[in-house]
Amino acid sequence: IPAFDPLRGTSAGKPINFTIGQATYTTVTDTIGIGQTVPTVLLTPGQYTLKAEFPGDGYYYLPSAFTGTFEILKENTVLSRQDASIIYPSTAAIDIAMTDDEGDAILNQGTAPKIIYLEYKDSDTYKALGQAILSNGAAHFEFIPPLPLKRSYELRARFDGDGDYGPSISAGTLAVIDKTPPVISIISPRA
Repeated sequence: IPAFDPLRGTSAGKPINFTIGQATYTTVTDTIGIGQTVPTVLLTPGQYTLKAEFPGDGYYYLPSAFTGTFEILKENTVLSRQDASIIYPSTAAIDIAMTDDEGDAILNQGTAPKIIYLEYKDSDTYKALGQAILSNGAAHFEFIPPLPLKRSYELRARFDGDGDYGPSISAGTLAVIDKTPPVISIISPRA
């Protein structure tokens, strides 16, 4: 925020108060009359009012202020793609990692649990394989492939979003290797 005196030029060394939400930060204008602050603002996504105010000095400088709004957006998320294979009839184990779109860890995993859903495609619809809570950046799933058994399943991991993070979806493939030996029966017309 520049503080400028039209008669004397810049107004250095003058206090400026910034109010964001319910918090107020005070700074002093620099040698060219610019007042700025870079606070760590711990606000949830939503719209907020920003007010910058010069209180005046009680003598020559009159108070002035402006008010504006800004919006904190939800952070985008990325779920890892997981391709896996299992040897039937064992249980499949898949870990799905989730980060924000900059590769940083998801915050507040302990206080605001993030639920990840794992689904498989059956014809044109997705059906649930399970759900897991994100812990240390990943959700762990263990499941038996659905019947009737197929050679591969199209998988989808889904996070529906919450108050801080936006939704995301990733896809993968589960390949099933059936090592069960075939049973061969021969029926002879002769006894």
